[in-house]
Amino acid sequence: MISFISLNSCQQDEITFENQFDPNHFVQECIAEFNTMQLESEVQGLTNCQKSDNPFWSLTKLPEWSRAYVREISLGHAAIIPLSYSESLFTKFGIKEYPVAIEQLSYLMMYRNSKGKMVIEVVIVSPSDEYVNSPENVNSPFKGAIKVYDWQFNYIKGYLFSDDGNIYNLAPPQIAYQAGKKDFSGTSKYEQKDCVITDWYSCPGYTTTLNSSCTYMFTEVDCSSTGTGGNSDGTGNTGNGGGDTGGSTNPGDYPTGGGGNYGDPPFNPNTTTDSKTPCKGDPLVVMKICPSQTSGILGGTYGWTRKDERSAPKFHDGFDLYAEPNTPVYSPWDNGIVVAPLVNNLPTNYYDKTSYGNYVWVEYTVNGQKIRMRFAHLNTVNVSVGDRVSHSTMLGLSGKTGNANKDYVEPHVHIQVKYYDSALGKWVESRQNGSYTLYPKCNPDLYLPSNFDYKTGVQTKSPCFSTKPEP
Repeated sequence: MISFISLNSCQQDEITFENQFDPNHFVQECIAEFNTMQLESEVQGLTNCQKSDNPFWSLTKLPEWSRAYVREISLGHAAIIPLSYSESLFTKFGIKEYPVAIEQLSYLMMYRNSKGKMVIEVVIVSPSDEYVNSPENVNSPFKGAIKVYDWQFNYIKGYLFSDDGNIYNLAPPQIAYQAGKKDFSGTSKYEQKDCVITDWYSCPGYTTTLNSSCTYMFTEVDCSSTGTGGNSDGTGNTGNGGGDTGGSTNPGDYPTGGGGNYGDPPFNPNTTTDSKTPCKGDPLVVMKICPSQTSGILGGTYGWTRKDERSAPKFHDGFDLYAEPNTPVYSPWDNGIVVAPLVNNLPTNYYDKTSYGNYVWVEYTVNGQKIRMRFAHLNTVNVSVGDRVSHSTMLGLSGKTGNANKDYVEPHVHIQVKYYDSALGKWVESRQNGSYTLYPKCNPDLYLPSNFDYKTGVQTKSPCFSTKPEP
């Protein structure tokens, strides 16, 4: 049988198809353009022997395409791609000096300018200390600096989101090497109100406290230049360093949370609002392993991963996730029921070397296995025994109650698992009669869908990364 299709119908279908934006196809275009750009720049670099004066230039970085997502900007659409680095730098923010890796503050952004040419930019976000110190920062406009570079870390443009609510063009960053000197008051150049000063460190492995084991590398000083920033005509703007790239000159086009956290504040990543919920299977909005004092990142995981004061192997019966006190802790799965025992009467400063502090047990069936998960060291528990909970039900607020209430212990949520052995007809847990046994089915990581970098503790893969809404 021969079918006849009218020309008008074909034209209409064709127009509809052309106007339909496909995010996945756009990311594939970005990958192809990036590979072409990288090849051309390598050839040009070998020919001209040019390199950036920026200290970041020496860092080897790679786009994590599997975690890319697409968002709308003033010029159309942009792909936001997290970056991984061969050797990470760390900085610190706020009164509590939150340690943050450059992976959490930077991302690759790709989009087409008004002439249709692909623009490739590396973005670094530096929040101000005043913004970090504010407990209401999650609900407040961003304050700090956004710096935009090319792939070789040559500065293109930048914006300073000032405390006065205005957005100013950012002068090219000034690099200083003043080891141990944190007070810039002696240099009149840095006495301006509108400056963000960032000290960068290199630390062996990963640490949640920038201490003597970390080596000071350099200081970055970002100050406003004359004139306010922000237009969206898609043309170059020499006033903000845009040059003739034809890239975006709209400050609002750039996410302020960094690619690694998908819009969540990187300096205090677990702070959240009721409108944000974690990925299914995750109890926190942002997942990061909390290291132990003596055993680092592995010490925050399940098994014989720790050492005692005599360097003998020590068992850890759970999985620790970093969480500043009063971070919401959510039910990771649907169809859960709160079971006894439940502890919710301990003060936030309670300490006992054998105590889990305030905690809640929740029973689930995950991948056909009946388990019970304990969420411990909480400040408060928001549910009661017998309550039915679903994914994103808030179980309580994190804290440091119990044996976590020591200065050298980082704030975290301790997750512990026991599983039901149907053949034995009983619940099995690692600690029995004062001794520990490693049971693979008691490993909480088995029931957390996220993957982690066991050098930095940072979450590297999640079911949400390809679908998580834009910031």
